[in-house]
Amino acid sequence: DRDVNDVDRTVRDDVENLKAAAQEFYHGYKEFALRKNVLDVAVGIMIGSALSAVAKSIVDDIITPLIIASWSGSNLANCFFVLKDGDTGDSYNTYAEAQADGAVTLNYGAFVEAVMDFIVITLFCFLAYKFIERLANSVKKGIAKSESVKE
Repeated sequence: DRDVNDVDRTVRDDVENLKAAAQEFYHGYKEFALRKNVLDVAVGIMIGSALSAVAKSIVDDIITPLIIASWSGSNLANCFFVLKDGDTGDSYNTYAEAQADGAVTLNYGAFVEAVMDFIVITLFCFLAYKFIERLANSVKKGIAKSESVKE
């Protein structure tokens, strides 16, 4: 049998503990979020996303049409082999038709597109890295040169 004062004291202690834990969490999060490397990562993710969109456009709008033109097809994503016929056993002109009929397919066209996306995206990232590295080196050389002139 606890009296009202004991319950009140327990609740107040629990509230104070919760308040202290919340403040500790807030300060820890604030310190983490405002560190320089976290902001660098955020900027890197945004730049990477933009590079990815450009690279995907190059694959989808330039490279893939060139490959399709050489294969006399209409869409690389529709390049597939039927491994097991679907319900009707019909032939399929598109992957969507095969999928709708329940056919089991080997979708090599989609795989080729994914590989091309990967190659172009990593190439763009590498080129961007090399550009930034050269820019940083030239800035460092300029700073070193200006410091040697001051002396």
